[in-house]
Amino acid sequence: MIDPFIRQHAAKGFAMMVYDFKFPTLAKTLFYQYCKNRKLKKLPKNCGFRIVNFTDVEYSNRINPIQRKYIPDLSAASETAATLLASLNKGGERRKAVQKHSLPTLQKTFWQPSSISCQL
Repeated sequence: MIDPFIRQHAAKGFAMMVYDFKFPTLAKTLFYQYCKNRKLKKLPKNCGFRIVNFTDVEYSNRINPIQRKYIPDLSAASETAATLLASLNKGGERRKAVQKHSLPTLQKTFWQPSSISCQL
C-alpha cells in the first residue's frame, strides 16, 4: 500500500520522511526510487537520502536537529527547549517544577544572538 505512494511522491520530487518499523524493508524501496530519480535528473537541487536508525546506529547518518540554522529566533529556541525538556520529563509533578526552572537556561543555550553557532 505504501509503495505506490513512495513511487508517486518520489517521481514528483517531494520530500519524504518515512518511519520504517521493519527496517530495511521500506528503506530499500526509498533508496531505489531515490537512485532512479537521481539518474533521470528529476531530483531538486541539494536533495539527499538520509537514514536515522534508533536501534542500530551503524545505519544512521549523523544529524543535529538543533543546529543554529534551524533555530532562527527566540521563539523557536523556546519551543525547542520546551520540547526537549518535555521529552526528558518522566517524573510527574515534582519534575515539572524542575522543568519550569530549567527552560530559560536551556533556551539561552540554544539562542544567543551574539554567538555564531549553537552552544551545544
